[in-house]
Amino acid sequence: MSKVRPNPLFPDKLPNLSRELGVLWRELATAVNGVIDSIDGTSTGGSGGGGSGSKWRGGIDTTKDIIIDSTTSGLVLLDTAGHYWRVKISTAGVLTTTDLGTTKP
Repeated sequence: MSKVRPNPLFPDKLPNLSRELGVLWRELATAVNGVIDSIDGTSTGGSGGGGSGSKWRGGIDTTKDIIIDSTTSGLVLLDTAGHYWRVKISTAGVLTTTDLGTTKP
């Protein structure tokens, strides 16, 4: 059986661990919000939780490019009949659409 060495950077008591995790969570949320702010040009701060000020509910309003850097993903749009469609582009610059059905992908 091997002996486990204590990690001097890891809190040794539960309240200290809980406090440290809270600090790390807040720092992560701030970093994520900063990335989103750079995309949509707004700033709401907070924990990124989905409240009334959440960027996820109002969509993205940007004057910058939106890049989908994947050959298997694309822009997904909902038509007036309730079907989701994925829009992709070929190497010849031709737009293609794929019917994804009525369930959000």
